[in-house]
Amino acid sequence: MVPAVALGVAAILGSCTASRLPQTGFYCIDLPDGREGDADALVDAIAERLKFKVSKGQFASEAGPPKEIWEVYGGGVSLIIATQMHSGKPDQLGNRETVFNPNRLGFNVAKTGRRQRVRFDVVVSAAISAANQLDLKVKKAVQEECSTQV
Repeated sequence: MVPAVALGVAAILGSCTASRLPQTGFYCIDLPDGREGDADALVDAIAERLKFKVSKGQFASEAGPPKEIWEVYGGGVSLIIATQMHSGKPDQLGNRETVFNPNRLGFNVAKTGRRQRVRFDVVVSAAISAANQLDLKVKKAVQEECSTQV
């Protein structure tokens, strides 16, 4: 895994203790069918606006498309964008097959350096503006969750 992505993933998946790095809430972006490739364009547009660097990771899944995660980082903060989970219909026992949904992205911003030189609202505004430029809608996540279900 690219070190920058590892740092960002650690920031997001960190424990819920008081030592957790400061971060924003989560936001969701839906990509229309056939426009899954816009995820890379979105990430590039955000990085360009902020003059940040980008790293990307991809993780295979047992079923369905791989998990994709991008980190747009700089100024003591990281914007993490990742494909979200999608749960299928329950089987006769109530179990649901869960796969990654390439049409659903979630993002948040976390402090990753000692000194945060870029405010969270500036990064979130850049992400929303870049999404709007690509005609993609952004909405605030419910309970830090962007997963979908059948």
